[in-house]
Amino acid sequence: MPGDPAALPQERSAGAYAWVHDGRPKIAVLMAVVALAIIVGVLLTRSHARHPIPYMADDSAVFLPNGKPAPSSVSIAQALDSKEPSPRLVRGYLSAPMDDVSRLCTRFNGGACAGPALVIANLRWVDGAPAIEGIEHGCCSVGYWTSKRVALRGTVEAHRLRLSSTSP
Repeated sequence: MPGDPAALPQERSAGAYAWVHDGRPKIAVLMAVVALAIIVGVLLTRSHARHPIPYMADDSAVFLPNGKPAPSSVSIAQALDSKEPSPRLVRGYLSAPMDDVSRLCTRFNGGACAGPALVIANLRWVDGAPAIEGIEHGCCSVGYWTSKRVALRGTVEAHRLRLSSTSP
């Protein structure tokens, strides 16, 4: 009898049991969550591709260690190909980890040097940091880096950059 109060709890529990074990609503909700996750993932990936990596600025700007725009400079690859014995400005991103050698990198890839790089033989440190304007610092062994390309004056020989006295 539909109005019988004794039958009412059994109908409710039977309805709840059918919803949980039928499988259709659970599959539909699961499919909606998966579709939403895929859409969010695609949007984040496309958004990240249009923006530079946070620790790499626009590649067109090159600065001197004092923060002023650099005059003409050569890339690391050009410096390695040349046999020029006199000091010149070589551009790249500085990476100075606390537990490794300092390098001038063509670019950063996940915080590590990518492409040709030069070991900096004699980087000058002031108060525990490289003497370069705009230097950034991370925790522990991450050390120091520049998010903008910097031009350092020195001579290049066998993947080493020996800075001249006018560079930090």
